[in-house]
Amino acid sequence: MKIHFKLLLDKIDKDGLCPIFIRSKLNGKEFKYFTREKCLPKDWNAEKQQVKRSSPTYRNINECLEKIKMDISHYLHHCKISNITPSVESVKNALSPKIAENKKTNTEMFFEYYSLFLEYLTKKGAKESSIKHYAITRNHLKK
Repeated sequence: MKIHFKLLLDKIDKDGLCPIFIRSKLNGKEFKYFTREKCLPKDWNAEKQQVKRSSPTYRNINECLEKIKMDISHYLHHCKISNITPSVESVKNALSPKIAENKKTNTEMFFEYYSLFLEYLTKKGAKESSIKHYAITRNHLKK
C-alpha cells in the first residue's frame, strides 16, 4: 500500500490551516484517514508530501506523519505474517485503537509485538540461546 499525504484545501480553518490526510488504495478500495495534523497551504510541499522547513512546526508534523506511515506499515506486516487480509476499516482501527470496537489493552498489544519480535529474531538467525532468554523474559513479564 503506497501512502499519499494530501492537504484538504477546501477545509481551511479560521487560522488558515488545512488538514493533512492520507489518501490511498488498499485491496482495490479507497482508504482515507485524517491525520489530525494541519499546516498552512504555503508550508506544504506536495511533491515530498511533507511540511516545508520554513514552517516553525515542520519537524513535529513531519515526525507525526512518518509515525503514522510506520504504524500502517507495521500493521500491514503483522497482517502478512499472520495470514490476515487487512481491510480499510481494520487499518483505521489499528491507527485509532480507541475507536475500535474490539480494542486491545496496552498489555495485550505489548505481548503481541513481543511475539513478533521473537519471530523476527528467529527468521534473522539469532542464536537459540538469545531467543530463549527473550522468551524467559516475556514469561516473567506476563507473570
